[in-house]
Amino acid sequence: MQEIAQRPSLEWVIRAAVELANVAGTKLDLGQVADAQLAIDALAGLVDKLGARFGQAEAPLRQTLAQLQLAFAQRAMATPPAPGAGGS
Repeated sequence: MQEIAQRPSLEWVIRAAVELANVAGTKLDLGQVADAQLAIDALAGLVDKLGARFGQAEAPLRQTLAQLQLAFAQRAMATPPAPGAGGS
């Protein structure tokens, strides 16, 4: 509890954003595209809503988010649909 009190909330939020980026990247590497999407969307929510308050961390987090979104799109296009999903 003392650590929480001593650290500014901004540090905790940036730490959470970095953790989400790591989770998303790992999930993509493992081929867990749908699961990665949740972490990417959560990261996007933080960056889009609070990015201006991140100071020097904003640009790297935005760049990381863009890279993850691109990797997600590439993986999603390469992943065949699940049996019985979509189609005619």
